[in-house]
Amino acid sequence: MKDGKNLEKLIRIVEEVYKTNTQTKIFSNYKIPNESGNKREIDILIESTINNFDIKIAIECKEYSNKVSVEKIEAFNSKCLRIPSINKKIFVSQVGFQKDAIDAAKSFGISLYTFDDISKNANSILFPISRINPVFHGFGIEEIYCDENPKLSQIKINNIQELQLISISGEKLVLYDLLEEAVIPNWKYIGWQAFNNWLKNNTIEHQIQFAVNFEGIFFEFENEKITVNQLVCHAKIKYEFISAETETKEYKNFSSGEIKAQTISFNDGQYSGSIVIDVANKAHFFDTTNDKIKELTLLAKYDKNTETFETFE
Repeated sequence: MKDGKNLEKLIRIVEEVYKTNTQTKIFSNYKIPNESGNKREIDILIESTINNFDIKIAIECKEYSNKVSVEKIEAFNSKCLRIPSINKKIFVSQVGFQKDAIDAAKSFGISLYTFDDISKNANSILFPISRINPVFHGFGIEEIYCDENPKLSQIKINNIQELQLISISGEKLVLYDLLEEAVIPNWKYIGWQAFNNWLKNNTIEHQIQFAVNFEGIFFEFENEKITVNQLVCHAKIKYEFISAETETKEYKNFSSGEIKAQTISFNDGQYSGSIVIDVANKAHFFDTTNDKIKELTLLAKYDKNTETFETFE
Protein backbone atom coordinates (compact mmCIF):
# COMPACT_ATOMS: atom_id res chain seq x y z
CA MET A 1 0.00 0.00 0.00
CA LYS A 2 1.08 3.59 -0.57
CA ASP A 3 -0.06 6.29 1.85
CA GLY A 4 2.22 9.07 0.59
CA LYS A 5 3.90 9.86 3.91
CA ASN A 6 7.36 8.80 2.83
CA LEU A 7 6.91 10.52 -0.53
CA GLU A 8 6.12 13.79 1.24
CA LYS A 9 9.14 13.28 3.50
CA LEU A 10 11.33 12.62 0.49
CA ILE A 11 10.17 15.84 -1.19
CA ARG A 12 11.11 17.85 1.91
CA ILE A 13 14.57 16.24 1.97
CA VAL A 14 15.12 17.05 -1.71
CA GLU A 15 14.00 20.63 -1.19
CA GLU A 16 16.44 20.98 1.70
CA VAL A 17 19.34 19.74 -0.45
CA TYR A 18 18.59 22.07 -3.35
CA LYS A 19 17.29 25.15 -1.50
CA THR A 20 20.56 27.08 -2.10
CA ASN A 21 20.08 26.89 -5.86
CA THR A 22 17.43 29.38 -6.95
CA GLN A 23 17.24 27.76 -10.39
CA THR A 24 16.11 24.39 -9.06
CA LYS A 25 12.48 23.32 -9.34
CA ILE A 26 11.05 20.27 -7.58
CA PHE A 27 7.79 18.74 -8.80
CA SER A 28 5.65 16.09 -7.13
CA ASN A 29 3.51 13.66 -9.17
CA TYR A 30 4.60 15.61 -12.23
CA LYS A 31 3.39 14.74 -15.72
CA ILE A 32 6.07 15.23 -18.37
CA PRO A 33 5.67 14.52 -22.10
CA ASN A 34 7.63 11.64 -23.61
CA GLU A 35 9.04 11.46 -27.14
CA SER A 36 5.53 10.73 -28.51
CA GLY A 37 4.00 13.70 -26.74
CA ASN A 38 2.11 11.56 -24.23
CA LYS A 39 2.42 12.70 -20.63
CA ARG A 40 3.89 10.26 -18.12
CA GLU A 41 3.81 10.78 -14.38
CA ILE A 42 7.03 10.98 -12.33
CA ASP A 43 6.77 10.81 -8.53
CA ILE A 44 9.46 13.47 -8.06
CA LEU A 45 11.11 15.38 -10.88
CA ILE A 46 14.05 17.66 -10.11
CA GLU A 47 14.87 20.28 -12.72
CA SER A 48 17.95 22.43 -12.24
CA THR A 49 20.21 24.60 -14.35
CA ILE A 50 23.83 25.41 -13.66
CA ASN A 51 24.64 28.14 -16.18
CA ASN A 52 22.62 26.61 -19.01
CA PHE A 53 23.55 23.01 -18.10
CA ASP A 54 20.21 21.27 -17.61
CA ILE A 55 19.81 18.58 -14.97
CA LYS A 56 16.72 16.39 -14.75
CA ILE A 57 16.52 13.72 -12.05
CA ALA A 58 13.55 11.34 -11.99
CA ILE A 59 12.74 9.70 -8.65
CA GLU A 60 10.28 6.81 -8.34
CA CYS A 61 8.94 6.20 -4.86
CA LYS A 62 7.27 2.98 -3.66
CA GLU A 63 6.00 2.51 -0.13
CA TYR A 64 5.21 -1.19 -0.44
CA SER A 65 5.42 -3.49 2.57
CA ASN A 66 7.30 -6.00 0.37
CA LYS A 67 10.51 -5.58 -1.60
CA VAL A 68 10.14 -3.98 -5.01
CA SER A 69 9.97 -6.49 -7.90
CA VAL A 70 11.90 -6.47 -11.17
CA GLU A 71 8.72 -5.59 -13.06
CA LYS A 72 8.53 -2.22 -11.28
CA ILE A 73 12.17 -1.47 -12.17
CA GLU A 74 11.60 -2.40 -15.81
CA ALA A 75 8.48 -0.24 -15.99
CA PHE A 76 10.29 2.77 -14.51
CA ASN A 77 13.22 2.34 -16.89
CA SER A 78 10.90 2.01 -19.89
CA LYS A 79 9.10 5.19 -18.88
CA CYS A 80 12.36 7.14 -18.48
CA LEU A 81 13.87 5.88 -21.73
CA ARG A 82 11.08 7.61 -23.63
CA ILE A 83 11.84 10.91 -21.89
CA PRO A 84 15.30 11.74 -23.33
CA SER A 85 15.78 14.83 -21.15
CA ILE A 86 16.08 12.68 -17.99
CA ASN A 87 19.76 12.16 -17.18
CA LYS A 88 19.56 10.45 -13.80
CA LYS A 89 17.16 7.78 -12.50
CA ILE A 90 16.59 6.98 -8.82
CA PHE A 91 14.24 4.40 -7.33
CA VAL A 92 13.39 4.64 -3.63
CA SER A 93 11.72 1.80 -1.72
CA GLN A 94 10.50 1.50 1.82
CA VAL A 95 11.95 -1.97 2.50
CA GLY A 96 14.35 -2.68 -0.37
CA PHE A 97 14.43 -4.62 -3.62
CA GLN A 98 14.27 -8.21 -4.85
CA LYS A 99 17.48 -9.68 -6.29
CA ASP A 100 16.24 -9.59 -9.90
CA ALA A 101 15.25 -5.97 -9.39
CA ILE A 102 18.76 -5.10 -8.18
CA ASP A 103 20.37 -6.85 -11.16
CA ALA A 104 18.04 -5.09 -13.61
CA ALA A 105 18.68 -1.69 -12.04
CA LYS A 106 22.45 -2.14 -12.48
CA SER A 107 22.06 -2.83 -16.19
CA PHE A 108 19.63 0.09 -16.62
CA GLY A 109 21.77 2.60 -14.69
CA ILE A 110 19.10 3.12 -12.03
CA SER A 111 20.30 4.00 -8.53
CA LEU A 112 18.44 2.12 -5.77
CA TYR A 113 17.93 3.46 -2.25
CA THR A 114 15.73 3.02 0.78
CA PHE A 115 14.13 5.98 2.55
CA ASP A 116 16.70 5.65 5.32
CA ASP A 117 19.51 5.94 2.74
CA ILE A 118 18.08 9.17 1.39
CA SER A 119 17.48 10.61 4.86
CA LYS A 120 21.08 10.02 5.95
CA ASN A 121 22.94 10.78 2.72
CA ALA A 122 20.66 12.94 0.59
CA ASN A 123 23.29 15.38 -0.61
CA SER A 124 25.78 12.75 -1.78
CA ILE A 125 23.01 10.65 -3.38
CA LEU A 126 21.30 13.43 -5.32
CA PHE A 127 24.52 15.15 -6.36
CA PRO A 128 27.29 12.61 -5.70
CA ILE A 129 30.95 13.52 -5.71
CA SER A 130 33.45 10.95 -4.49
CA ARG A 131 37.11 10.17 -4.94
CA ILE A 132 37.75 6.97 -6.84
CA ASN A 133 40.72 4.93 -5.68
CA PRO A 134 41.83 1.93 -7.80
CA VAL A 135 43.48 -0.78 -5.67
CA PHE A 136 45.57 -3.60 -7.16
CA HIS A 137 44.68 -7.02 -5.72
CA GLY A 138 47.16 -9.31 -7.44
CA PHE A 139 47.23 -11.58 -10.48
CA GLY A 140 45.40 -14.63 -11.70
CA ILE A 141 46.55 -17.20 -14.28
CA GLU A 142 44.09 -18.33 -16.96
CA GLU A 143 46.14 -20.36 -19.46
CA ILE A 144 49.70 -21.67 -19.79
CA TYR A 145 51.14 -22.47 -23.21
CA CYS A 146 54.17 -24.79 -23.52
CA ASP A 147 56.24 -26.57 -26.15
CA GLU A 148 54.73 -29.80 -27.37
CA ASN A 149 55.43 -32.61 -24.89
CA PRO A 150 53.77 -36.05 -24.62
CA LYS A 151 53.48 -35.64 -20.84
CA LEU A 152 51.61 -32.32 -20.89
CA SER A 153 48.25 -34.08 -20.83
CA GLN A 154 49.26 -35.79 -17.57
CA ILE A 155 50.14 -32.60 -15.72
CA LYS A 156 47.66 -31.55 -13.07
CA ILE A 157 48.53 -28.26 -11.40
CA ASN A 158 46.19 -27.58 -8.50
CA ASN A 159 47.71 -24.22 -7.65
CA ILE A 160 49.31 -22.44 -10.57
CA GLN A 161 50.89 -19.94 -8.18
CA GLU A 162 53.09 -22.76 -6.85
CA LEU A 163 54.44 -23.54 -10.32
CA GLN A 164 58.24 -23.43 -10.05
CA LEU A 165 59.73 -21.78 -13.11
CA ILE A 166 63.45 -22.08 -13.88
CA SER A 167 65.62 -20.04 -16.23
CA ILE A 168 67.89 -21.63 -18.81
CA SER A 169 70.84 -20.82 -16.52
CA GLY A 170 69.23 -22.86 -13.73
CA GLU A 171 68.01 -19.93 -11.60
CA LYS A 172 64.71 -20.53 -9.78
CA LEU A 173 62.27 -17.76 -10.59
CA VAL A 174 59.38 -16.30 -8.63
CA LEU A 175 56.29 -16.30 -10.84
CA TYR A 176 54.75 -13.25 -9.14
CA ASP A 177 57.90 -11.22 -9.77
CA LEU A 178 57.86 -12.17 -13.45
CA LEU A 179 54.25 -11.09 -13.79
CA GLU A 180 54.89 -7.85 -11.94
CA GLU A 181 57.75 -7.02 -14.29
CA ALA A 182 55.76 -8.00 -17.38
CA VAL A 183 52.68 -5.98 -16.42
CA ILE A 184 54.54 -2.63 -16.26
CA PRO A 185 54.35 -1.95 -20.04
CA ASN A 186 50.71 -3.08 -19.98
CA TRP A 187 49.67 -1.05 -16.94
CA LYS A 188 48.23 1.93 -18.80
CA TYR A 189 46.07 -0.40 -20.89
CA ILE A 190 44.96 -2.34 -17.81
CA GLY A 191 44.08 0.82 -15.93
CA TRP A 192 42.06 2.23 -18.81
CA GLN A 193 40.19 -1.02 -19.38
CA ALA A 194 39.18 -1.19 -15.73
CA PHE A 195 38.18 2.49 -15.76
CA ASN A 196 36.12 2.05 -18.93
CA ASN A 197 34.34 -0.97 -17.49
CA TRP A 198 33.51 0.96 -14.34
CA LEU A 199 32.09 3.86 -16.33
CA LYS A 200 29.89 1.53 -18.34
CA ASN A 201 28.40 -0.69 -15.64
CA ASN A 202 29.58 0.58 -12.22
CA THR A 203 31.28 -2.76 -11.56
CA ILE A 204 33.67 -2.40 -8.62
CA GLU A 205 35.85 -5.48 -9.18
CA HIS A 206 37.65 -6.02 -12.50
CA GLN A 207 39.84 -8.71 -14.03
CA ILE A 208 41.76 -7.31 -17.00
CA GLN A 209 43.43 -9.89 -19.20
CA PHE A 210 46.94 -9.63 -20.64
CA ALA A 211 49.53 -12.06 -22.03
CA VAL A 212 53.16 -12.62 -21.00
CA ASN A 213 55.63 -14.16 -23.45
CA PHE A 214 58.68 -16.04 -22.17
CA GLU A 215 62.00 -17.18 -23.61
CA GLY A 216 64.40 -19.62 -21.97
CA ILE A 217 62.06 -20.50 -19.09
CA PHE A 218 60.82 -23.98 -18.20
CA PHE A 219 59.45 -26.10 -15.40
CA GLU A 220 60.27 -29.71 -14.56
CA PHE A 221 57.85 -32.61 -14.65
CA GLU A 222 58.96 -36.21 -14.09
CA ASN A 223 62.59 -35.30 -14.82
CA GLU A 224 61.73 -33.59 -18.09
CA LYS A 225 62.04 -29.90 -18.90
CA ILE A 226 58.86 -28.37 -20.33
CA THR A 227 59.42 -24.98 -21.94
CA VAL A 228 56.92 -22.25 -21.14
CA ASN A 229 56.10 -19.94 -24.07
CA GLN A 230 53.27 -17.81 -22.78
CA LEU A 231 51.01 -17.20 -19.80
CA VAL A 232 47.57 -15.63 -20.21
CA CYS A 233 46.89 -13.74 -16.99
CA HIS A 234 44.63 -11.12 -15.49
CA ALA A 235 45.28 -8.27 -13.12
CA LYS A 236 42.71 -7.85 -10.36
CA ILE A 237 41.59 -4.25 -9.81
CA LYS A 238 39.07 -3.14 -7.20
CA TYR A 239 37.70 0.38 -6.93
CA GLU A 240 37.17 2.05 -3.60
CA PHE A 241 35.05 5.18 -3.27
CA ILE A 242 35.51 7.87 -0.66
CA SER A 243 32.51 10.18 -0.29
CA ALA A 244 32.99 13.91 -0.07
CA GLU A 245 31.03 16.71 1.55
CA THR A 246 29.87 19.27 -1.01
CA GLU A 247 28.96 22.94 -0.96
CA THR A 248 27.48 24.99 -3.80
CA LYS A 249 27.96 28.72 -4.38
CA GLU A 250 26.80 31.27 -6.93
CA TYR A 251 28.88 34.17 -8.23
CA LYS A 252 26.84 37.13 -9.49
CA ASN A 253 27.52 40.35 -11.31
CA PHE A 254 27.52 43.04 -8.62
CA SER A 255 25.45 45.55 -10.59
CA SER A 256 23.03 43.36 -12.56
CA GLY A 257 22.76 40.38 -10.22
CA GLU A 258 23.29 38.04 -13.19
CA ILE A 259 24.82 34.69 -12.24
CA LYS A 260 28.31 34.53 -13.78
CA ALA A 261 29.28 31.08 -12.53
CA GLN A 262 28.46 28.40 -10.02
CA THR A 263 30.89 26.28 -8.06
CA ILE A 264 30.63 22.95 -6.30
CA SER A 265 33.35 22.49 -3.71
CA PHE A 266 34.08 19.12 -2.13
CA ASN A 267 36.27 17.71 0.62
CA ASP A 268 36.68 14.03 1.54
CA GLY A 269 38.94 14.63 4.52
CA GLN A 270 42.18 14.06 2.59
CA TYR A 271 41.67 15.83 -0.71
CA SER A 272 39.62 18.88 -1.67
CA GLY A 273 38.58 20.36 -4.98
CA SER A 274 36.13 22.51 -6.89
CA ILE A 275 34.10 22.27 -10.08
CA VAL A 276 33.41 25.62 -11.74
CA ILE A 277 30.84 25.89 -14.55
CA ASP A 278 31.22 29.15 -16.44
CA VAL A 279 28.80 31.18 -18.56
CA ALA A 280 29.87 29.22 -21.65
CA ASN A 281 28.64 26.00 -20.00
CA LYS A 282 32.20 24.69 -19.69
CA ALA A 283 33.23 22.75 -16.60
CA HIS A 284 36.61 23.41 -14.99
CA PHE A 285 38.00 20.98 -12.40
CA PHE A 286 40.47 22.05 -9.73
CA ASP A 287 42.44 20.22 -7.07
CA THR A 288 42.65 22.57 -4.07
CA THR A 289 44.30 20.19 -1.60
CA ASN A 290 46.57 21.95 0.91
CA ASP A 291 45.46 25.32 -0.52
CA LYS A 292 47.38 24.63 -3.73
CA ILE A 293 45.26 25.17 -6.85
CA LYS A 294 45.84 22.90 -9.82
CA GLU A 295 43.49 22.56 -12.80
CA LEU A 296 42.65 18.95 -13.65
CA THR A 297 41.85 17.27 -16.95
CA LEU A 298 38.60 15.44 -17.65
CA LEU A 299 39.57 11.84 -18.49
CA ALA A 300 36.38 10.40 -19.91
CA LYS A 301 32.64 10.22 -19.73
CA TYR A 302 30.08 7.55 -20.59
CA ASP A 303 26.44 8.19 -21.53
CA LYS A 304 24.33 5.23 -20.40
CA ASN A 305 21.35 6.34 -22.47
CA THR A 306 23.21 6.32 -25.80
CA GLU A 307 25.93 3.80 -24.75
CA THR A 308 28.59 6.15 -26.07
CA PHE A 309 32.05 6.52 -24.54
CA GLU A 310 34.17 9.63 -24.95
CA THR A 311 37.76 10.18 -23.88
CA PHE A 312 39.63 13.46 -23.66
CA GLU A 313 43.27 14.27 -24.20
